[in-house]
Amino acid sequence: GNDGGTSVTITNTTPASATLTVVAVSPPTLTKGFSPNTISMGNVSTLRITINNNDSNTNLTGTSFTDTLPANVVLADPPFGGTSLVNCGGSALLTAVAGGTTIALTGATVTPNQNCVVTVNVTSAVQGVYVNSIPAGPGGPGSIRTDQGVTNSSPANATLNVQPINV
Repeated sequence: GNDGGTSVTITNTTPASATLTVVAVSPPTLTKGFSPNTISMGNVSTLRITINNNDSNTNLTGTSFTDTLPANVVLADPPFGGTSLVNCGGSALLTAVAGGTTIALTGATVTPNQNCVVTVNVTSAVQGVYVNSIPAGPGGPGSIRTDQGVTNSSPANATLNVQPINV
């Protein structure tokens, strides 16, 4: 301390202490599926992507992912049928353009023990079996990102079967 130029020694007679409690946020789970999972060429299937917040106390804010459709599968026209976002928060933005191959969710808030459900329509003009995947995070391109730093620990996969048109 300083007392007019004279050095003063200050001692702490009662030690200070503090307790720091770190609570980990549970990672979300990610699932997806096509309905129906088998279509004829040119018909439409609904792709549903579900994010579940497994944490009982923390909102997952700034939640985002990008899903790239496999070759020969595109977003249908129109890309949305009915409700495209359910339980994803008021600031969530879904980007999916008819004829495109990318589905992007940004700015979602997923509340505890709730599902944020993204729904889009897809189609294909080419016969085949198509596996659509969102990889596990954190390094997987397109995996879930959140402001809390948690991501999906497992990939989400769905298979679409496209059959020739029977005449």
